[in-house]
Order: sequence, then C-alpha cells, then structure tokens
Amino acid sequence: MSRKEGEHSLDHYIEFGPFPSVGPTIPEFVENPDRKGITPPQASNELDELAKATFDALDKFQVGDSQEMRETIADFKAFAHLASYYADKIRAALALHRFRVGGDEALRTEALHHLDRAVAHWIDYGTIASAQYSPQLLARVDTTDWLGELLDYAKQDSQIVRQAEHNVFPPSVLFLRTK
Repeated sequence: MSRKEGEHSLDHYIEFGPFPSVGPTIPEFVENPDRKGITPPQASNELDELAKATFDALDKFQVGDSQEMRETIADFKAFAHLASYYADKIRAALALHRFRVGGDEALRTEALHHLDRAVAHWIDYGTIASAQYSPQLLARVDTTDWLGELLDYAKQDSQIVRQAEHNVFPPSVLFLRTK
C-alpha cells in the first residue's frame, strides 16, 4: 500500500505482476508459461521458502533474557509472515486471472483459499508488529494500523474474487485511480 497508489489489490498484482522488472506479469504467464524470468509461481514459492528458512533458523536461537534479541526475533518472524502473505496473494491473483480466462469455478475456490491463508498470515504479521510498535501515520503508507485498516484492505481482495466473472476483465488499475 502507498498513499500514491493505494492498496495493491489482486487486480494490481494481475496487471503489473509480483516483480514486473524481472519476470512476466500474470496475464503474460497464463498466456505463455514458458516466458523467461521469475514467474508468479516461482516468486510465490521463493517467498514461502525464505519464510520457512527464517522460521527454521529462528527456532535455533537461544534468546535468554535479552529483550532486544526477543524483539529482533519477533521482527524477523513478522517479516516471514509478511513474505507468506505476499506468496499467497500472488497465488490468489494467478488463480483469479485463470478463472477470468477459463471460467473454471475451482479456480475461484482456489483463489479464495489462498486469500484465506494470506489473511491469516497478515493477522500473524499484524499481531507481532502491533505488540512491538504503536500505529503511526507515515508519509509513504499512510497508516500502520496492522490489525485495523490494513487488515480490512487484506480482506477486501476476497470481494474481488467473489464478484469476478468469466471473460470479464476490469479496466486498468491505473485508469481507476484517475477517476
């Protein structure tokens, strides 16, 4: 989310891709899965692998009485949950676009499943972050109210999936911002 662009919904992920400078967008990938670069599934899998590696590494730490170490480990755990949130959001965007292209209701169900997981990761992230930091108003992202306004944004993507129709594609998210 940014003040300039607003919340990056599933449609934003579909239009621009998870890492547009290094791989295909979701529509490009669906049209041609053999395109070069980091694909949306590869990006999702890499994020989850990094999150798992982070959790595995943190399980080996001996924290002792160090408050600073406990807080630092909590920060790492929060960011690992955030990585998993984005992994599932990318998967949901991919399933949503495939549903719009092909009409298979199983893909809508898959997208909703990934969004449920994404929201659970967001709640884990927000729980850790809000335990350590106070909500703030920041120039770039507006608010850091993880379990309030930002959680609501994370939940809104499910509505996009529920309202999606086969062969109906929304206008550019850039166009929507200019209205």
